[in-house]
Amino acid sequence: MNGKPPPSPPSPSTPITRAVFEGRVAEICLRRGAPGLPQSTKDCDVLFKSVLLFMKGEGGGEAGRAADRGPVVRSEPGINDVLKRWLAEVGRGLETDHVSLRRALVDAGWLTRTGDGREYRAGDGRGGEARFAPEVDDVDPVEVVRRAAEAAERKKRERTQG
Repeated sequence: MNGKPPPSPPSPSTPITRAVFEGRVAEICLRRGAPGLPQSTKDCDVLFKSVLLFMKGEGGGEAGRAADRGPVVRSEPGINDVLKRWLAEVGRGLETDHVSLRRALVDAGWLTRTGDGREYRAGDGRGGEARFAPEVDDVDPVEVVRRAAEAAERKKRERTQG
């Protein structure tokens, strides 16, 4: 969103750096009219990791874990509320709803739930968490999307004025 195309995801053996993560989050979340979730597993992992980071900012501790209490448990209405806010604040350009997003997170292992579906906890994406460099855990996805949207708007204004 700064005039350069965002970095493409690295190979599976290379950890996804903060810069790549932020670039992909901005690109995926601000892209308008793209139906559903990304087709790429890597892009889905980036998106799902951003959901867990958003949960962390929502008082869920380290990506949904409170250090002294173990995994943070959320009710179904609680997780639905978090996902609706994530879609409004981060996933603005995605054409999906919180129910489809929740199902995809569970299917990919980024959220775990009890058999009756009443309680949800952050998962590790069936090992997908290991694809990210440690500094990614400090990213605020709301801020990433806000900055990228502002940069895109500035660029648009410059084109129309210049």
